[in-house]
Amino acid sequence: MTLTTLIVKVYAAMWFKTTPSVIYGAQHLNESIVLSCYLSSDLRDVIDPVIKRKGFFGHPENVLITMLAEDKNHKRELALRRILKARKVKQSDATTTIATNNIRIFNLSAFDLRAMDYVGLIKWENVTEPPLTERFSDDMVTEAIVNPAIIQEAILPTIKGFP
Repeated sequence: MTLTTLIVKVYAAMWFKTTPSVIYGAQHLNESIVLSCYLSSDLRDVIDPVIKRKGFFGHPENVLITMLAEDKNHKRELALRRILKARKVKQSDATTTIATNNIRIFNLSAFDLRAMDYVGLIKWENVTEPPLTERFSDDMVTEAIVNPAIIQEAILPTIKGFP
């Protein structure tokens, strides 16, 4: 009975809504979290640790990619500003051993399972830039804040080309 409940309330609902692209990853993770809230507490005790352990789309880099593809202008603008901020932090940390050896450590950060929106899943203090946006200049990112068409014409085609 409990497996049936999980399949009907979470898995089947997500299967029909899934759009297979990296730009929707954080939205799908958030939807899984929201749907799992309707499960009984004993099922959530099993499911929540799995979501935390396997929630790679809850990483700030993936949340930023989803925000760039967002229809809402304020989320796209916030993503661009966060990318610029992450670049400034990266430049100031350029003397560390990790930065000089070009080693990227992908640590899955803790996220809030009570968040109502995917933007609220993470804490925004330690954000790194998504590798898919590193090729764009600071000027282009700054211009994209003012002119959203740049996102549609230059940035998103690169990201959408990634599976």
